[in-house]
Amino acid sequence: MILAKPNSQEVLVVRKTLNISDRQPQQEIRILKKLRRQLQEHIPICTSFTMVTEGSDVHCLSLAAECDLRTKLGTLQHSRNGSSWNRFTACLEQFKGLVEALHFLHNTESDGENTCYCHMDIKPENIVVFETDPRDPVGRWKLIDFGISTIRDKRRFETEGGDRDRTRGQHVTYTVGTTPKSMRSRYQPPEINSQLDNSPENINMLVGRGSDVWALGCVFAEVVAANLRNLNELSRDDTRERGKPMNEFYEENRIPRWSKYKRHRSFERWLKDLKRHYNFHPGIEPCRDLIIGMTRISKIKRPSSEQVLRRLNEFFRT
Repeated sequence: MILAKPNSQEVLVVRKTLNISDRQPQQEIRILKKLRRQLQEHIPICTSFTMVTEGSDVHCLSLAAECDLRTKLGTLQHSRNGSSWNRFTACLEQFKGLVEALHFLHNTESDGENTCYCHMDIKPENIVVFETDPRDPVGRWKLIDFGISTIRDKRRFETEGGDRDRTRGQHVTYTVGTTPKSMRSRYQPPEINSQLDNSPENINMLVGRGSDVWALGCVFAEVVAANLRNLNELSRDDTRERGKPMNEFYEENRIPRWSKYKRHRSFERWLKDLKRHYNFHPGIEPCRDLIIGMTRISKIKRPSSEQVLRRLNEFFRT
């Protein structure tokens, strides 16, 4: 769809139609409206700039991007033009923007005190790339699609261990309006399967802000892999279990000890092989450490979005 104002250039937009007779579209519309009022200009979230109601349908209009991150990673994987170091640093800058977007969601009141937003469906297809400068091979990345995003109740929960800032207290985040089925994807964390196997009625207590950190950590691994041109190695899998998708980032422990799940063998192999690339760029080693932290099997041991952002800022200062 193309919109144009008098005496101005045409603007390409995307229209998403939601039927408000169902609960989930109502929730999405509610979140989009609140985010539009709360969103700060520098936060890379692409939300609807206007909504048009037509009967029971609501048409949400947003700016159209040139591609999504899945397509961009494929381009980076095969491109040999330009400086690899500069391209890698530019990708890190854009990824830092995604972390800022996540930090904004996780720390913005969504429905009163001690509530926040969680995206719950972070994946390359839900990150769009705007390419306004033909000299920029990376573009500007923005987070989209709040179809299964949730409003969370952050309740205090004391716990031992973990990578969170314990001076501020630990919290468990309760899901509102998300079903485990809608959260199934390659980038969703092991706590979803773990709870489905045991007591699916308590899924709301296990998924939360740490689940978003896991998904973004998996995306980060793919960003690094595309710049090293070994994206195929990251997703390689020598076996395929019947009824299960290939190339997940975690798998079941055959002899479970502390946890039923562990990082997938191809993912672990890729992390180990990253050491060979330390000479490629000084940022590879801290990136590897950050990916390992963000993809810990135990949700409480993953860093918060605030801690991830702090570490990335430290990287750009050095």
